[in-house]
Amino acid sequence: WFSVGYEVEGERRLQQALTAAPPGASARAIALVYLAGFVGDDDKCRALSLAEEAAALARDKGDDAVLALALMTRGNFATDTNAMRRDSEHVAALAERLRGQPVRYALASPEALVAEAADNISIHVMYRDVRESILWQERAVTAAERSGDRREVARHMARLCFQHVVAGDADQAGEIADRARLLIGTSGNGRWEGDVAMVNALVLLHRGEDLAAEAAFREALSSGLAAGRKLPLFESCFLTDLLL
Repeated sequence: WFSVGYEVEGERRLQQALTAAPPGASARAIALVYLAGFVGDDDKCRALSLAEEAAALARDKGDDAVLALALMTRGNFATDTNAMRRDSEHVAALAERLRGQPVRYALASPEALVAEAADNISIHVMYRDVRESILWQERAVTAAERSGDRREVARHMARLCFQHVVAGDADQAGEIADRARLLIGTSGNGRWEGDVAMVNALVLLHRGEDLAAEAAFREALSSGLAAGRKLPLFESCFLTDLLL
């Protein structure tokens, strides 16, 4: 549900499944991880609580793959930089331990975990040291490329594009946005497609192409809402800024 854009419906269905399932259900930990991902943009405290419960369940079961995903999610929503780095380093260590083992969840493949750990660090340092942020996101892109998932590569490239905009390098951001758009394709309408559309619109804005940027932001907003995604925050803020 998340991947194809039906976030509201996906969250509702997942919550219903968790409520109906017994407390000891074998899939409870991974379900909590995914639910944390759904609710995190609206309620970080709840997302952190869900990730904590998932991590505790995974530790009890000795499930390194789900533990890595839980720690990755906890790091994603953490407000403490040191805690985020500890979780991200733990995820990277678990990724190495999981190499050579059967992959049960695509997000828990070693390269995907390495990419997400680098991404978490990159996002946390972006407004403190954008150049360091770019270096970490470049590592995330490289790991995602090794995983072979084009949508994940496009997602991390969208993040990298945004960071180049923050650094004031609109030309480099534009090149990265073009590559992300080619990778993501046009067959889906999920969060990652929205991220790619957003940074392409942002590049237009920073090039001074206001009319094209406005049209692109409006299209990204309409597309996301039509698909059932939650209100895209960045697109809304950038469009508001453009119209002021």
